[in-house]
Amino acid sequence: MNPRRFVAVVLCLAGLPARPAPAMAAVWALVDVTVSNTSSISLTTTSGKSVGRLPDGSLYTVWYERRTQNSSSIRGARRSSGGAWSVEPVISGGDSLSLNPSMVVAADGGVHVVWEDRRHNNMEIYYRHRSSSGSWEPEERLTAEGSTSQTPVLAAGASGRVHLVWSDGSTGNLEIHYRHRDPDGTWSPDVALTSDQGPSENPAIEVDAAGNLHLVWQDTVLN
Repeated sequence: MNPRRFVAVVLCLAGLPARPAPAMAAVWALVDVTVSNTSSISLTTTSGKSVGRLPDGSLYTVWYERRTQNSSSIRGARRSSGGAWSVEPVISGGDSLSLNPSMVVAADGGVHVVWEDRRHNNMEIYYRHRSSSGSWEPEERLTAEGSTSQTPVLAAGASGRVHLVWSDGSTGNLEIHYRHRDPDGTWSPDVALTSDQGPSENPAIEVDAAGNLHLVWQDTVLN
């Protein structure tokens, strides 16, 4: 029998008769809710966020379902404020490898999702936006380098601007690249943030209250 992976959510419940917890500490109940109940292998991203809270108190999560060795699809589900989960239609494809979706919820309640996609014979970054009303806009291809673009990560500021960083091999070496999306849907040009001898990988980004960006990544220092 082959093992099967699925996306599960652990809910936080209060009032359990467990050993006393320190004051102000959260108490977790081991109640697993299976969100992706399919025969496919379901996986969350190796980088970035897989869940976010919407302004109405509901949650949104993304993952990918590996159907065959060469095909997978990006999926999403919403948990209402009452606790009920509903899986939404496929966010992207299934005819190619779509991997490692990362998401962020903007101030207006819109959900922004990026992922790696191999439909052009190499990994490129794709993007899709879910409006606050729940409708999905067409997907956009954000890189077209003819080389590997991987591990996309998003962050959103109070202004509504969404920031994207990823690891890009367009120069022959993996470097950290950046773009941002304004509330009108316009994307800024691609900018390389690193230029090192060794590969720069696995970026993470955050926006502080003043709108400043903070970026960390893994860098291989040669010699």
